[in-house]
Formats: sequence, C-alpha cells, structure tokens
Amino acid sequence: MKSKGFAPEYSTFFIRTVAFLIDGMILLLPFYLCGYLAKTMIGIPDYIDMSRPGSYSSEIQTVVLLKKILQFIIGWLYSAVLYSSSYEGTLGMNICNIRVTDSEGNRISFTVGTIRYFIMPISFLVFGLGIFMIFGNEKRQALHDKISGTLVVDKN
Repeated sequence: MKSKGFAPEYSTFFIRTVAFLIDGMILLLPFYLCGYLAKTMIGIPDYIDMSRPGSYSSEIQTVVLLKKILQFIIGWLYSAVLYSSSYEGTLGMNICNIRVTDSEGNRISFTVGTIRYFIMPISFLVFGLGIFMIFGNEKRQALHDKISGTLVVDKN
C-alpha cells in the first residue's frame, strides 16, 4: 500500500498521448494478424481482394466482424492485464515512465483495468471532450479515469 505520503506528479496530456500512440504502434502487428487469422478461419483464399465485393461478400462481412472482435479482445487484455500487473501500465506508458494507480497510489485490479478500458471509448465521443477533461481538473483525470477511480501519474 502506497497511501501513506502519496503525493503524485500527475501525467500531462502530451505524455499520455505519446504513450497512447506507442501502444497503437505496438498493437499494429497483432491487429494485422487478426485480419489474417479471421480470413483464414473463414476460408477465404489469399488471392481474393477483400476490398472488392463479389462472390465472397457475406464471408468478407464475417471476416470483418471476426477481425473486430479479435482486435477488441486483444486490446482489452493488453490494457487490463498490464494496468493490473506490476508494470502498472501498458508498454507505451512504461516507455513514457507513467503508470495507472487508484486514488491512493496502489496498483489497480484487473476488474478496474477492465472498467477503465471499456469506458475509454466514451471519452473519445463528442470531439474527445472526455479526454480534454484532463485540462479541467488538478489531478488531470480524463472521463474514463474519473469513472474508474484511477490516476495516471509519473513513476517515482
């Protein structure tokens, strides 16, 4: 427990954005592989152009849906597992030397990490107003941080 004397330095919007972009780059390969895996599972030959509708149109729709489901699961597990691990954040967050904690500086649980992940897309709705909430409070919490009870702080 880190609650005694917890006086964090809250992470800036810029650093959080850089961490988010790094995580996006890290997830590019697994997300690409999801498309390939989904295409293979459905049995669409490699020579079929997925961007052109044709005799495989219903199969292509199934591939797109399966790909999105696999990407969502990978993104969720990547985030929630790493938030609740001893790393206390994603690989991008660790590269940027920031971490996710509860309000007292403790590691969050997998459940809280899951809640944070599922609420995050809501922060991007309406021109990202939930993200820009970071500028309106001293703890620099976005909407998903406030709802899940988390803080993003610099590692000490």
